[in-house]
Amino acid sequence: ENNPTALYEELYKKYEAQEYDVVIAESEELIIQFTGDEIVPKLELLKAMAAGRLYGFEKYRENLNYVALNYPQTEEGRKAQELLNNALPSLAASQFSPVSIGESFKLLFPFQKAEKEAALDLKEKISGILEELNYPQEVSLD
Repeated sequence: ENNPTALYEELYKKYEAQEYDVVIAESEELIIQFTGDEIVPKLELLKAMAAGRLYGFEKYRENLNYVALNYPQTEEGRKAQELLNNALPSLAASQFSPVSIGESFKLLFPFQKAEKEAALDLKEKISGILEELNYPQEVSLD
């Protein structure tokens, strides 16, 4: 139950399920709990990846730098340094370039589960307006 590897694997499944805020919080707790253990660099790298997904490029770079500086002799530290040297420069230079003018767009309006009635109302309003303007677009509630 308290096996560091099993806890890491469980946390990684949460990362794959895109529960980034949970991964960050739990990895911080586990890092404190297992200070000095060989699992800590893995947890730090996982935390860096989750923070990058949740907070963006700058936070990702900051956390990778932390891993590379604090764990240079570990596989994770070397991986973080490799990402800093090779992957991040190309990501920083990335820009969206319009290939052509889009002909199809999707607009998303997020609602909480408890707001289903409001979501249905909005769907009906949008459908009515599109019908009135004679636009053949589809409106869905997902």
